[in-house]
Amino acid sequence: MGLDELAYFMSKFVLEVRKKDGLEYPPNSLFQIVMGIQSYIKTVSKVNVEFLQSDVFEEFRQVLDGEMKRLTRNGLGQCVKKAEAISVDEEELLWRNGQLGDRNPRVLVNTLLYLNGKHFGLHGHEDAFYLQALQTPTDKCWYSRQPLGHNTLQKIVPEMCRKAGVQSYKTNHSLRVTTATHLYQAGVSEPLIMERTGHRSVTSVRSYTRTSEDQKAIVNAILNDEQLGDAGTSTETASWPDQEHGKATSATSSSVGSTNQAPD
Repeated sequence: MGLDELAYFMSKFVLEVRKKDGLEYPPNSLFQIVMGIQSYIKTVSKVNVEFLQSDVFEEFRQVLDGEMKRLTRNGLGQCVKKAEAISVDEEELLWRNGQLGDRNPRVLVNTLLYLNGKHFGLHGHEDAFYLQALQTPTDKCWYSRQPLGHNTLQKIVPEMCRKAGVQSYKTNHSLRVTTATHLYQAGVSEPLIMERTGHRSVTSVRSYTRTSEDQKAIVNAILNDEQLGDAGTSTETASWPDQEHGKATSATSSSVGSTNQAPD
């Protein structure tokens, strides 16, 4: 078989190869298979085949590149774990377990990084901003002039969460996610969220936002009310505690109008 013929059949191979169960290979696996075939040909046939350099295989490379891009667009091989936002309950757990606070120099640095990340949407890797704690701090001096190393900074949030017993996947990046998520759940507009987090596009902000269970419950309640209400109307009833008497107060609103009456 000549090289031209080999290039033709390799192009057909990458387009048609499947696993035993009929599913497609992830793009990286497909590339490794091709490199394995190249290595086998060189070893067994003693032919110097270069799929990635030789002009003979230029068309094959285009086919391989196009197929790998298609597989990537379809989501194959993409198992990137996303950092999760830190909930209110999880933050309270960090405070209760002493991972946030001012009880010692190390915890104070961790708290500074956490609050800067949460309130200003910082990435948590501004190395020169955070100083190393002295091994033996004194009443007058807690820190050296040496900033914390990049690798040490990147471990702060996951280490705090691990020690506090927070189970979900958290990294320093969770701080920025927390900023965007909490603002989104509070109804803040996307432009204002972008202003705080520093994102340049709405698409980037939306990749950070997480819908809360309360928001999902509101959507379900709205849909249920629309189905149960009279034809052509949508009725929603909300209740809240009476701050003065501790009793429940309710209000009903209708999309066709509302009437307020003064008590007799």
